[in-house]
Amino acid sequence: MKPDVYLINTSKDGVVDEKALYNALKARKLKGAALDAFEKEPVPRESPLLTSDNITVTPHIFTGKASKFCKNWSGLRSKGKVNVSFMG
Repeated sequence: MKPDVYLINTSKDGVVDEKALYNALKARKLKGAALDAFEKEPVPRESPLLTSDNITVTPHIFTGKASKFCKNWSGLRSKGKVNVSFMG
């Protein structure tokens, strides 16, 4: 892929190889990514994806787990460690 490409996944878990995505983001082979679906939901705090400065994550609202996601990630957002977007 070109280095100015953004990957956006709003479909479902298992579609994106998260390890490969993390490696591509870290190596700047992608400009950035936006995800609302993860292999494990809510996405674990220790996920290496959340250490990337070029990713935006949102809760997959239709999973019924949005409130748990918001609770888990509001602390990281306030510390500037992850760009978490909430819509509503």
